[in-house]
Parts: sequence; structure tokens; C-alpha cells
Amino acid sequence: MGGGVVCIDSRIAETNAANVSAVDAKSSANTAQNSFVRSEFTAQSSLTIRIAFTLVELLVVIAIIGILIALLLPAVQAAREAARRMQCTNNLKQLALGIQNYHDTALSLPTSCTVQLSTNADGAWSYAFQILPFIEQGSLYESAQPIYRAYQGNNSNVNAVAPYIGRARIGYQYCPSDGNHKLINETWIQGINYFACDGDYSYRYTNSGPEQSRGAMTYRGYSGMEAVKDGTSNTIILSEHIISPNLTTNVIKESIVIDTTAVPGNPSGAANGNFLTARADLCMAKRGNNGEYNSGNRVNRAKMGEYWTSGWTLISHFNTINPPNAPGCCYGNDMAHPMIEPPTSNHTGGVNAVYVDGSVHFISETINSLTSGVAATDARPKLSGSSDFGVWGALGTRSGGESATAP
Repeated sequence: MGGGVVCIDSRIAETNAANVSAVDAKSSANTAQNSFVRSEFTAQSSLTIRIAFTLVELLVVIAIIGILIALLLPAVQAAREAARRMQCTNNLKQLALGIQNYHDTALSLPTSCTVQLSTNADGAWSYAFQILPFIEQGSLYESAQPIYRAYQGNNSNVNAVAPYIGRARIGYQYCPSDGNHKLINETWIQGINYFACDGDYSYRYTNSGPEQSRGAMTYRGYSGMEAVKDGTSNTIILSEHIISPNLTTNVIKESIVIDTTAVPGNPSGAANGNFLTARADLCMAKRGNNGEYNSGNRVNRAKMGEYWTSGWTLISHFNTINPPNAPGCCYGNDMAHPMIEPPTSNHTGGVNAVYVDGSVHFISETINSLTSGVAATDARPKLSGSSDFGVWGALGTRSGGESATAP
């Protein structure tokens, strides 16, 4: 009897112990599960916090992006300017091809300025007008014939020409790097960026002609490629010039100043003898700060590149006396006076120029412009012989006896 009671108590004790163990095990499992949940929540919370940006981090990212843009922007601008310069090169090639086609037909190069045959004319015609039929602009050429015939082949003035060829814009007469052509009054005849080369000389417009030319194209006369004795691959025929945006600009690239010391006397008549005393060094001294003239009054009779039909000296000619982008000087306030007028452009460091053979070269503004052994104070324009203005002068003359090539 007593043994049975002990056995029952023993079983009860074992059962209680088993239940306690089960409870402890369950409690441990719950604790572990809770720990896992807390751990998971903590991990998720930590992960959520790590994917956010602080204000400092955001500012750093913005700064880095700004630096990258600042580094890339000059490269983008350089690429765009390279494309504009290439387009400018192509424009010059097209115009040179038109001149060559003109020569093949007429057996002469176009004149850089046609002869004024009557006194009722207000101007003369440029090379750009003469080559229209040879650059796929024959209809435009024909549309201007009524005024051309009415004035005996003379009046290229904008007021006379506008009713006939009006606002015609020929794309390859403009350099895309020069935005000034967009400022031209659209009710007038449009401008041009590509000027004829007069060599190391300049001419005053008169009714007489032709001149004794130094440039590839004869001023108020006609001559063939056989006259280019220095070689068609060594002689510039066209280069570029920024169109003047207004009559008061003081920017060297866009204007020219009156300076009777640099260009003394009143050059007149066919010989223009007084221009032989012009002083390039005195004109160079007009360079001031920030690309502007330091003194002198701007020529305000007309603007350079103002309209493409005109062969007047100021409007569509340059010479190889002062280097590209250098100051220009004139005797008086007249677009027909001879002048020191270099080519200019917005291309970095120089200008594009096309030679008689149609090849285009980039001419640096630091090109040699003084012949060895000639003092700057002694350098003068000439009507014959080798140029006093170094490689630059030699490239502009057609028969100076030099065979200079651009560096």
C-alpha cells in the first residue's frame, strides 16, 4: 500500500517536471523568436536609415556635379567653335570654287570692284555679285539685272538694289562664328563676311581704272590666273571680316579709325600715290585695352561688310599690311578711301583665308608681318616688288617675287 503511493507521487513529479521543461522550452523558443524579430526589425531600421542622404552629402553631390559641368562646358564650347570654323572653311571653299568657275568661263578672275561707268551711280559691284551664276544663284543674278542695266552696270547701293534682290541671304557668305550678321536690317540688302584681298596695298574708288593691282583680283579691272606669278597656292584671294554691328562700335575687330598720321594726305586719283607713305606701325599703336581702340574717331560713313553687292573699299576689301585682328586706319570718313584694313574673325587666334587654288588655311594673328631687315618705322605699301610686311604681306601679293607659305 505504501509502495503504491510512492510510485504515484513519483509519476506526478515526473509529469510536473516534464511540463515545466516543456514550458521552459516553449518560453525559450518564444524568447528566441522575439529576439529574431527584434534583430530583424533593428536590421531593417538600420537599412532604412542607410539609404537616405544627409544635407551635407547632398551638397557634396551637387558640388561634384557642378565641377563636372564646369570641366565639360569648355570642351563643349570648343567643339561647337570647331564646327563653326569648319563651316567657315567650307564657305570659303564654295566662294573660291565660284571664282574658279567664273575664270573658266570668262578667262579672267572677277574684278574686286567694277568700274563706275557713269556719274549717276552711287557704287560699284563686288566679286560676290559677279560670281552668282557660278554658285547656283543664277536666278538671283538675273533678278538684279534691271538695276544693273539702268545704271550702266554701276549702282550697287543698297537703296537701289534692295527692290530687286532685297533680303536675299546666301548662307555661305556668312561665317557662323560672327553673330553680327543677324543684326543687319532685314529690309536692306544683306551683309557679307568674306572680303577680297588687295595685297599689301589699298585703293580709293574713282571712275577710272584699272589699278595696278597687288592682290589676286584686279581693282576695277580684270586679269587671269597667269597674273598670279607668285603661285596660286601661295596667294590669298579671300579672307573673313566681322560685320560691323553699328556705326559707333570701338571694338577693333568690328571697326576702323580715322588717323591722318598713319594714313597721311588725301589719297585720290588712280595712282593713290599718297598711300605709299602709310605707316602700319602708327596704326598698330592704336590698339588699346580689351580689344578696343585707344583713340581716334570711327569711320561712320558706312559699315564693314554692310551689304554684299558693294565693291567699295571699306565694305568688302582687306589688305595684308597689319596682321589679322589688328587695328585698322583710314585717312577720312569715306568708305572709298584707301585704308589699312586687316581681316578679323571670332575664331581663336586668327582667321581663315582661301588661296587662289581653292585651298583654305588658318592664318595666325601672330604671323610674321615685317620683312627681315626692314624697320617697323620704314615699312611701306608698294606698287611693285617684294613686300615690306613679311610673310603676311607676301601671301597677299600676286607677283611680288616671293613664294611665301603660311606657317
